[in-house]
Amino acid sequence: PPMSPVSPVATAGFIKQLVRETEKEAKEAREQEKERKFEQQNECQPVDEAMDRGTQLLVNGHLGDGPDGRSAPPPETKATHKRAKPLRKPKGTQARTASAGQCTTQLENTDTPQQNTEQNIGSFPSSQGPVAMETTLGTQQPSRKDELSMENWDSPLDMGNVRQDGQEPSCPAPERQEGENIAERTGGNLISQEANQEVVGSHGEQVDLEKVNGDIWYETDQVWYVNKEGFTLATVLKPDVGTSELPEGQVRIRIESDNMIIDTDEELIHKTNPPKLDYSEDLAQLISLNESSVLHVLQQRYGSQLIHTKAGPNLIIIRPSSTVSNYSGKLFKGKQDGMPPHVFAVAQRAYWNMLIHRKDQSIIPLGWSGAGKTTSCQSALEYIVGTAGSVGTTVTVEKIQAMFTILRAFGTISTPQNNATTRFSMVASLDFNQAGRVSAAHLQTMLLEQIHVAQQSSCEGTFNVFHQMLAGLDLSFRSELHLHQMAESQIFGILPFAKVEEKQRASSAFGKLQAAMETLGFTADEQMTIWRVLAAIYHLGAAGVCKVGRRQFMKFEWAQNAASVLGCELEELSTAVFKHHLKLIIQQATSKIHSEETADSTTGPRLTGLECVEGMAAGLYEELFAIIIMLINRSVSSQQLALTSIMVVDTPGFQNPHHENRERAATFEELCHNYVHERLQLLYHERTLVSQLERFKEEKVQVTFDMAESVPASTVSVIDQTSSQFKVQPSNKGEEPKGLLWILDEEVLVQGSNDAVVLNRLCSYFEKKGMGNEDKQPVRRCEQ
Repeated sequence: PPMSPVSPVATAGFIKQLVRETEKEAKEAREQEKERKFEQQNECQPVDEAMDRGTQLLVNGHLGDGPDGRSAPPPETKATHKRAKPLRKPKGTQARTASAGQCTTQLENTDTPQQNTEQNIGSFPSSQGPVAMETTLGTQQPSRKDELSMENWDSPLDMGNVRQDGQEPSCPAPERQEGENIAERTGGNLISQEANQEVVGSHGEQVDLEKVNGDIWYETDQVWYVNKEGFTLATVLKPDVGTSELPEGQVRIRIESDNMIIDTDEELIHKTNPPKLDYSEDLAQLISLNESSVLHVLQQRYGSQLIHTKAGPNLIIIRPSSTVSNYSGKLFKGKQDGMPPHVFAVAQRAYWNMLIHRKDQSIIPLGWSGAGKTTSCQSALEYIVGTAGSVGTTVTVEKIQAMFTILRAFGTISTPQNNATTRFSMVASLDFNQAGRVSAAHLQTMLLEQIHVAQQSSCEGTFNVFHQMLAGLDLSFRSELHLHQMAESQIFGILPFAKVEEKQRASSAFGKLQAAMETLGFTADEQMTIWRVLAAIYHLGAAGVCKVGRRQFMKFEWAQNAASVLGCELEELSTAVFKHHLKLIIQQATSKIHSEETADSTTGPRLTGLECVEGMAAGLYEELFAIIIMLINRSVSSQQLALTSIMVVDTPGFQNPHHENRERAATFEELCHNYVHERLQLLYHERTLVSQLERFKEEKVQVTFDMAESVPASTVSVIDQTSSQFKVQPSNKGEEPKGLLWILDEEVLVQGSNDAVVLNRLCSYFEKKGMGNEDKQPVRRCEQ
């Protein structure tokens, strides 16, 4: 039959072992055959005649052509063969001998497991030996027909009997067993790459195994193969003796998913960990700590709804797509160690460190926008207040929940990633007395993106409080605030929800918002003032502005509604919106020149009517947000002295418009939020890596660790003025490198300056000349 394709992989040393075992069995078979011939010649003449007439078959070392087709019981012998685990399951493996007079020995694989015990069934004992050899054959080679009949012959040894179909086959195949696999599972011939391996037959003939064009490779360790799509599990293949090595830096692997064998660089290979570490609670427990192993553990735990994982003193949280079961706070109360990974464990450890060391502690969540950082901050604060207790009712868990309800309404917007994306930064602190109980709290906010009141992109909305107010406000308040009728057009995009489900959710959220204000002590008049300012912003958007001609409102009836809810006249509102000459006022106060001369000498771009209305709306909302923060602090503040504190920092996450398929550059507000996050990343980098390495160096502990080339310090230095962090030779040797924020402060006062001037100055300070890899540069020019 035609030879099957050559198997490129085989178990190392298996061919050598097979040849040695075959030689040993053949030698034993020859000795037993001589003894049996001598006995049969003396005791059974018909057997001698049968041997003269035909071919005598020796199967597993026993005669198979005795009287009535059955052989005499041989002496009990037990051959033990240790077979290495095959790499692949062969479809049918064959080893052909080269000399004439020898029958083809066929080894096939079945699903029958290998037996380790010897059983005598009938007169043919079963054995683990994989060989079926014939002796005293004639010089004629088996025909093609005989070979095909041998390949299709099923189970020639059935219950110890030789099956006869009119004629006895010239060379029956042995019983097929699982232990007879000697090639890889993809199929292939039994092949040895050692030069001219020899098998000694029953009469001492030397039989060379057929040499096949292919190398012998054996499997070793499982690894992670990193490619452009991620990483996948693979097995490293090593060359056997006599097989040529790969070039230095190259490794051959077999990918487990599709059994593809490829050669790749060693840099793309990561070591794996034992399977028992696939669900490790702490990544520091991994034996081989690399990016692929870390992601694999996180993926395995996330698939089992284990979204929290320790990373030494830090905690990694993967936001779930659905609600998962949470731990109870009682599980962590009073413990210092041995806690499962959770936000409560981080809060508990911070509380204990504060009590033991009498030092302030901080909890800082980092991540992309919409990763759930605000929820983690709220959970940490609620746990600390509930566990430590508070002095009186100044700070309670209910007040913490009410505070975050208000902040989510006034400080979040709706995006495709999250319905409540935070658009401001905050620092919430809890003050503790000597007994370790919470005595007061304080909230500080910054970098509010008030521009979202008037400007939204196509996939974003305005602040959620507008939708909640329009859906949940009572009819009596609607009439008083002139919101009983909605405007047909809105330049700010503040429109009520159209779907019934969205209206119901917004109305329910507005009820919770009113309850939260009452919990924090907002009076009815204070709440009404808040709704008046929000209604005025809505009316300003409905009033619109004339695009040509004078800067004035387009719809005076809506402008009159805005003036009414603000408690002023329409003329006063128009003057505040369109006729505010702030630049002139500043110049008059500083240079004390006449207003006529100032008006004639005033140059530069003037604000359009739309920019004036948008600026008024943004300013009103910014002042309203500051008043709300003041009312919250009034509710949770105290006059008691504080010994220590725990601060929780929450900032908007990293944002990149290109990751959301937006064809625009980042806004200045997004730049500021990213800069704050980079500063926090720099703090994490210094506290987790740099400080630990410096401590090891002081204690003379040898640690092999390669610091990453790209560190947050290089990015931070481009934004601020800290030139000492990033030394670059400037274009003008007399001028010190300055960051983007400092350059903007200088160029805004220069007459005729523009964006190109700012970019050129920035690149002259930080752009490295002559570097081939632009990705490693802190600043590089890109086409917009």
